[in-house]
Amino acid sequence: MKKFIRYLYEYQNGKRVQNVGFVKVNESDDSAVIQIYGKGFPAAGNQTLEILLFYLMGNQPVGISVGKVKGNQPMFGYRLEYTEEDVGGTDIFRNIEGII
Repeated sequence: MKKFIRYLYEYQNGKRVQNVGFVKVNESDDSAVIQIYGKGFPAAGNQTLEILLFYLMGNQPVGISVGKVKGNQPMFGYRLEYTEEDVGGTDIFRNIEGII
């Protein structure tokens, strides 16, 4: 099982300004849980932030839409559970590289 946390940062003019959240991943052989916590997303208006898993096909990234975070919320939490079947099979599941 793989477990890890990655922190999210706001950048302005190529410089890291502040921490805006984190992503926590727990992955087993046939399922995964991704938890995203953030503040200040989306940046303006009533926009929608789409969450995609991605894997590489050759050198090209392929996205799998797995959800959306709506509205201009000061803070949000998003929990995604997915299995091999949810992403199109074992081969794709094992080749998931991350989220966008």
